[in-house]
Amino acid sequence: MLDTFILTERCKVTAQQIKKGFLPNSEWNDTEEFVESYYWIKELFAVLSGILFSCLGFTGIFAIISFIVINYLFQLIYVKDYHLVSRKLDESPQNIIGSTWFSNFATFLMTWVLSYSILKN
Repeated sequence: MLDTFILTERCKVTAQQIKKGFLPNSEWNDTEEFVESYYWIKELFAVLSGILFSCLGFTGIFAIISFIVINYLFQLIYVKDYHLVSRKLDESPQNIIGSTWFSNFATFLMTWVLSYSILKN
């Protein structure tokens, strides 16, 4: 079906789950459902940040540190305040924020470098 994205044999993310991720204070069935939706929203944020940073001409360690700080603040606000995760799920916000951080950073780096190379050459 068009509304299901199969990532692995055991992990299916539906368009409805991703849509719930954009709605504040959504009800989640379990922690895994939230984490799967949260992962894709983080990846989208990393791609958009990479494109924005390349359009603004950010380079070097300044861009990397800026992404780390902005990304952490985005995640903290998203998890703790936007979805009130610590009150709804049996998982601490710090554990959720720390999960899949390196893949998110790699997505940002790849997008930033590729879009910067395309725009500046």
